[in-house]
Amino acid sequence: MKEEKQYDALKRIKSNREKWLQFAFGALACVFCCLWLCCPQYATSGWIVYHGPFEFRALFGGYVEANAWPWLQMICMLLFLGCAVYFFVFGARSKKEAKKAYERFWAHREEYENQTYLSANAKYYNAILKDYVKVNSYFYEKKGKVRFLYRTMTRFLFYPLIECGVLVPACILGYAVTSAHSEVPAATAVMFGFAAAIACAAFVFYFLVVQHRSGCFARYAANVTPAQLQKGDYVFDSVFMEHISADAKLHKRAEKMQAAGQKGILAYLFSDAVTAVLLGGMAIYLIVIVFIVALVVSIVAPDRGASSSVWSHQTPSSRALVLYGGMNERYETDGYGYVFKHGARTSFRINGREILDERGERVETVGWLREGSQTVDYANGYAGETPFLRWELE
Repeated sequence: MKEEKQYDALKRIKSNREKWLQFAFGALACVFCCLWLCCPQYATSGWIVYHGPFEFRALFGGYVEANAWPWLQMICMLLFLGCAVYFFVFGARSKKEAKKAYERFWAHREEYENQTYLSANAKYYNAILKDYVKVNSYFYEKKGKVRFLYRTMTRFLFYPLIECGVLVPACILGYAVTSAHSEVPAATAVMFGFAAAIACAAFVFYFLVVQHRSGCFARYAANVTPAQLQKGDYVFDSVFMEHISADAKLHKRAEKMQAAGQKGILAYLFSDAVTAVLLGGMAIYLIVIVFIVALVVSIVAPDRGASSSVWSHQTPSSRALVLYGGMNERYETDGYGYVFKHGARTSFRINGREILDERGERVETVGWLREGSQTVDYANGYAGETPFLRWELE
């Protein structure tokens, strides 16, 4: 057994290296998601500027910023995606390692369950017993199948898991839409960034819980048929049950959950505080998703019945704005207000009705879009390029 004890099956069932790496990459994914969306760019004028989540695309459009912000933003996004991939990779490896460890424990069970070993490793063995109690605390026969309430609760946890998975791209979309409209406060856009990071963290947590519970059911569920259940001739694992009966806390826990299961699924749900809290979070995620959808719709598709006078006060950068210069030269803008010429980004940006020159780290006011005549007024003292003569909304 000396060689077998070097491979501590009980410890690897509960805590193996792959599981810790999975957790670590999940945490890093949340951190880089937050950095990607919420890190501000500090302008030399002292302003704090928040850009959209895909501002780094300008690096490949013929215009390169003089500061490191677009590169930092792109690197954080790539690290977020990379850590997310490794989270799932190590999740699969952790599941495989736990299965291998349980098979090793089962093959050498007598040696792992001797008094000498258990006296030194009781916490790992008791963790297995707790999972065994939860999985087999109550089950019943329905439509020719044995239904375990533990598995039913685990399946319910997939709903908030899916909601968190939807919430992450929804928050990123909300950030992109709000940051593209200068009339929306920067704090609103940044709020979406933090919400995406929090939703990412919630997804990681739910995924770890569901993975653990699914593995517990696969390992510890009693093998009982409907016929055996009806006759009452099934038996639990005798060694596990002996240790559970000898432990006052586990014995009391088993009786409590079994009694709750006989009262129905809701009573069983609230007999496990962790499951009740996790399922209760589902309502919060639904509220957040509805709020995001409502806010994005209110920005992207404002009231169609509004009068033309209301439209005249809309910020031009929130609509398709085209600028024209000498010889009828055409300049187009994107959703963030940046001005492009022949597909290449210039240093100019439209902020509301203000025209800015963001050459390098310097931000200078060029002029303004005059409403009514749709011409351009340049600022007094501005000595830079003056390529624009008029503007139109398309």
